[in-house]
Amino acid sequence: MVDKTFGEKVEGNAYYDRLGAYLICMDGDKAAVVKTPKGYFLLGGGLEGNENHMDCIKREILEETGFTANVHSYICSAEEYWLHKELGYFHPVQYYYYGELVEKIVEPVEIDHKL
Repeated sequence: MVDKTFGEKVEGNAYYDRLGAYLICMDGDKAAVVKTPKGYFLLGGGLEGNENHMDCIKREILEETGFTANVHSYICSAEEYWLHKELGYFHPVQYYYYGELVEKIVEPVEIDHKL
């Protein structure tokens, strides 16, 4: 069950479902995000293959920031129904966790992402 739904599903349309997992990392009153050419985003992203949420979060954070991460606890989930200009009818389902960045071990793979 999803905690919060945004938008309304339009029956009869085929939606592109995308599961994602994200980590909320706080340092005092600051949250860790990445800045990209498209804006600011939480750390994390879409699940690939048979990944579980933890594997996805750790892979995405390593790719985006070069850091390892610890996932501490589940916070909530949300889904959205909307018409994406490139993907068509889009249905992202996102799971949010609380955790921390541990140690930078490599340079980020996604070079347009700045922590």
